[in-house]
Amino acid sequence: MSVRLPVSIERTNAALTADLSNNGFCLEVPFASFSPGKEIEGYVLLGEKELTFRGKVAWFQPGNPMASMWSRAGITLTRVSPGLRALISMRLRR
Repeated sequence: MSVRLPVSIERTNAALTADLSNNGFCLEVPFASFSPGKEIEGYVLLGEKELTFRGKVAWFQPGNPMASMWSRAGITLTRVSPGLRALISMRLRR
C-alpha cells in the first residue's frame, strides 16, 4: 500500500516510505546507499513521536540525482515498536 511517512535511518539519513506492509516497507532516500543484508535501525516520525524499528535491507536501487530521482530500498522489519505496529495496522486497514 502506498503510504508516505517521514523516516530517520540511524539518525543520519532522512527518508520517506513509499510502500508499507506488515513485514516491511520501501523507502525513498535522497543521498544514502545501502547494501542488501545490512541491518539498520531508525524511526518513523508521527507528529513528535518517534516510532522505532529495526530491519534488514532486502534490496537497493540507486537513484539518479541528475534526474531528481531518489534511491529506493526495501526494508524487511525485524523489530517494531508497539506504536509503529499499531500505525502500520491502521494504515493497512484503510
